[in-house]
Amino acid sequence: MGADHTDDVPYVFGKPFTAPLLYSAESHRDLSGYMIAYWTNFARTGDPNEGELSVPVTWPTFNSTGQKFLELNSKMNESYVVENMRMPFVDLWNNVMPSLPIIISE
Repeated sequence: MGADHTDDVPYVFGKPFTAPLLYSAESHRDLSGYMIAYWTNFARTGDPNEGELSVPVTWPTFNSTGQKFLELNSKMNESYVVENMRMPFVDLWNNVMPSLPIIISE
């Protein structure tokens, strides 16, 4: 299903480093370290890839052609730069829903 709203917050603020009983896997600390680096670089420079902290993969610039994005996880490499996130859902709301007839009940 993916991450729920605010699931990123403990990782951004380093909880896996301070609560080893809750976040016992090394993968939690890896993901947290990557997220801290991206967020800190972005806050300092406006670019998640540029800054004092090194990042494992270049976070692509999002644009309307290709719509690349970075899937964050503990095994970061170039294969996690992907395109067109959840396009069937986007198509549903942009194309299918507007074409449905409007039913007015009285």
